[in-house]
Amino acid sequence: MNQRSLIDVTAETTIVQGEDYIGAARMNISVNIGTNEYIVDTCTFTNCLNGAIDIKLSNGGKASVINTQFTGCQSSLNGGAINATIQSGGILTIIAQCRFTDCTAQGFGGGINALIQENNSKFIIGDGLIFDTCSCSYYDGGGLYANIRTGSQLILEGDCKFKDCSSVNGSGGGLNAWCSNEGGLIRSLGELSFDNCSSSSIGGGAYFRTSNNDNVTIELNKLICIDCKGSQGAGLSIQSGSNTYFAITGQASFTRCESTGNGGGITFNINGENVEIRITGSMDFTDCAGQFGGGLFIFTSSQIILIISSSCTFLNCTSSYGGGMYLSSSKMDTDIQITGQLSFDNCCSSIHGGGLFLSITNSSISFENLIQFKDCSSQSNGGGIFFNIFGDNGEIQLTGEMQFTNCIGGNSGGGMYIDCLGYDSNIQITGQLSFDNCSCQDLGGGLYLYSQNSSISFENLIQFNNCKAQTGGGIYSNVNGGGQINIKNQSTFTECKSISGNGGGIYLYINNGTLNIENTTFDRCTCNQP
Repeated sequence: MNQRSLIDVTAETTIVQGEDYIGAARMNISVNIGTNEYIVDTCTFTNCLNGAIDIKLSNGGKASVINTQFTGCQSSLNGGAINATIQSGGILTIIAQCRFTDCTAQGFGGGINALIQENNSKFIIGDGLIFDTCSCSYYDGGGLYANIRTGSQLILEGDCKFKDCSSVNGSGGGLNAWCSNEGGLIRSLGELSFDNCSSSSIGGGAYFRTSNNDNVTIELNKLICIDCKGSQGAGLSIQSGSNTYFAITGQASFTRCESTGNGGGITFNINGENVEIRITGSMDFTDCAGQFGGGLFIFTSSQIILIISSSCTFLNCTSSYGGGMYLSSSKMDTDIQITGQLSFDNCCSSIHGGGLFLSITNSSISFENLIQFKDCSSQSNGGGIFFNIFGDNGEIQLTGEMQFTNCIGGNSGGGMYIDCLGYDSNIQITGQLSFDNCSCQDLGGGLYLYSQNSSISFENLIQFNNCKAQTGGGIYSNVNGGGQINIKNQSTFTECKSISGNGGGIYLYINNGTLNIENTTFDRCTCNQP
């Protein structure tokens, strides 16, 4: 066994291969010439108490760590195993089944801390990298912390696993990556997996953030989060400043992830202008929980483009608002398009929106595909969906079919609750709606509608079967302040019931408003009041 450390080196091509370092002092690598490279190949570092390797690369200098194991390495500063500074075109590559086990840091990066800055500087991570039981005590990135500045890049070329990693008093239990200044890039080409990772703050599994005016790109492929915990985005948290492009192109799954705040599975917190988010891979959320959005939380106070073109499924997810999904937008010219299928099964909320909670102010959103709610419930309003529109010129368009089966609202809107308060705001539903065996204790067993200074329009077939409530077994509608509700196509109400009030099929309350109902059929609907 070799218990010495290597001396500081500035090398042309230096290879260290097959060495074992136990309790050794830190290896220092410095390469500042573009034609030079330092290679650490098939070595082991065990119980290195001042970090294992410190790497400084500049002027195109290169270093590679290949098939090397780090166990029990720790640092009182940053980077329990590796602390790297990569600048002015330097390239660090870590490849071929490298593993970091029980590595810790007091500062950033329990396994690896990397500062990457200036154009063409790169940190490249190859296939098979594993962080196992790594942690940081006071700052961020239990497994890996990367600070990507001024046109530099973090590239993950293959699969990367984080298991039992934690950020004790910071963010990013497994991975924390921060892009700042102009033109940074984070790209993951393989699968990122986080198993039982946690943070005391944001991003139990992973946390990606950008600053304002950065023109940053973050592209992820496949993503798996299991049993992760955090305060915002227990699986994955995205916090974006302005001028950011973010994409998930592969399948993403979140299982038993729990947040004490927003987003049991994912949190998107968008606070900058000119942000584009595209989700083109399918997403699955199972047994996830959070206060706002048990599976998925999206909040934007800025102008963004958000497109979800893949299917999203939510199973057994819970929250206070939006058992499966919570979406809030409060900015003019924001464009949100959800073109993939959405499925909510046995999701519940302790307040509003058992499956989906949607609140918009001065924004527009469209749902363009099938949305299904089965066995969803809320203790207050909207067993399946809770919609809320404030402000002027808000718009919601639903062009795909919507199905509500066995949904329960504690107070009102067993299947769907719509509260439209904005001046000249508009909810337009052109897809078919069906409510089967939906119920609530108070108003609107299938559907609750409130329109003030706004318009709600249904332009396709609506079916209510065996829905019940105290008042308005199928629909409860309240129109005032110049509001309008239009039900323009065929509607059928079959065996709907008002338990102790009025309107077995529909209950209407109009105060300075307009309600138009055309081509409607009632079959065996009942109420207990004349």
